[in-house]
Amino acid sequence: MNQLLVNLIAGSSLLIALLIFLNPNKHNIAGNRWLSLFIFCIFLMNIDEFLYYNNLDFGHIKFYVFSRYCIVPVFYFTIIYFVKPNKKWKPRYFLHFIFGLLFIIFEQNSTQILNGNLVINKSVSSTFSVFFNQFLMYVVLPSQFIIYFWQCFKEIEKHNQNIKKFSSNTEGIDLKWLKHILYIIISFSFFFVIYIFTQSAVMINSLLLISLLFIGYNAMRQKEIFPFSDSSKKEMKTIIKQEKKNNSTKKRKASDDDYKLYEALLQLMETEKPFLSSELSLFSLANQLSVSAHNLSFIINEYSGENFNQFINRYRVEEAKKMIVNSKNNHLSILGIGFEVGFNSKSVFNTTFKKLTKQTPNEFKKSNFS
Repeated sequence: MNQLLVNLIAGSSLLIALLIFLNPNKHNIAGNRWLSLFIFCIFLMNIDEFLYYNNLDFGHIKFYVFSRYCIVPVFYFTIIYFVKPNKKWKPRYFLHFIFGLLFIIFEQNSTQILNGNLVINKSVSSTFSVFFNQFLMYVVLPSQFIIYFWQCFKEIEKHNQNIKKFSSNTEGIDLKWLKHILYIIISFSFFFVIYIFTQSAVMINSLLLISLLFIGYNAMRQKEIFPFSDSSKKEMKTIIKQEKKNNSTKKRKASDDDYKLYEALLQLMETEKPFLSSELSLFSLANQLSVSAHNLSFIINEYSGENFNQFINRYRVEEAKKMIVNSKNNHLSILGIGFEVGFNSKSVFNTTFKKLTKQTPNEFKKSNFS
């Protein structure tokens, strides 16, 4: 059973890595290349077991240990390039993989091949190599795990705050599935402790295979996170910098022209109801007002005290309330009304509605028809 699982893991990880790298949908290209490398690291971590079961030998370098020191930094850069697709690679980033390189150096120094057999080098330098490898295993690896994963969580949370400045619907672009992968990897550390006592490789490999299928499924159905023009992406950076200034002593002061723009925005929201489009973004709304996106972002924050996502969804909830109490809409379900007002997710509609009204849509309907 375990041999079958090992073979399935090797084959599926290699296939999924290739599919993600080829990226048939051409979405989030930089992030997906790093995700592909992450899956390939999983393949390397299991290659020794695969070679053992299939009576193969590619030498004495422990691929699975080498990839162990690289997989966490690789996943970190996967997150980074999903949330910052235009980030430029800098030579200093290679330092993130220094421990994998050190492992190869000391592993080669502590072992050698004699007459086709692997033997341990018992020299002083080899003793140091063994000590250093233990240091990598018991000190560096756990520290690396904690530090990088904490940074991954922070980057995803920061990303979720940023996309609310530009998108009226964040479902599918909030990288929730990548956060779930983080949870899965963390859970593996606990299952590994169970494995130490039970030696149940079948359980660990079954979970790994399921996790690979989960990653592959979500990677194939992901949306483009920033489906904007290059000029809009530049404005995004300006908006993020502007908001940081607004939270400091360098806050921009509103002018009369800013207030007139806000009045024009409110008028547009009442008459044209652009919020009914689930694809509405800060940039498309700015085009309707013939203003720059960063100016529009500023006046929304300044006069409503909300970000773009909150501002638009408040209008959607108010429109949903009107539709729910209107008997002409009895043919529509609650979810149907949510879609009509611009939401593209049942969970987001219910959560946003309850946050603003202290009731779920169904509770609101019952209270108005009881």
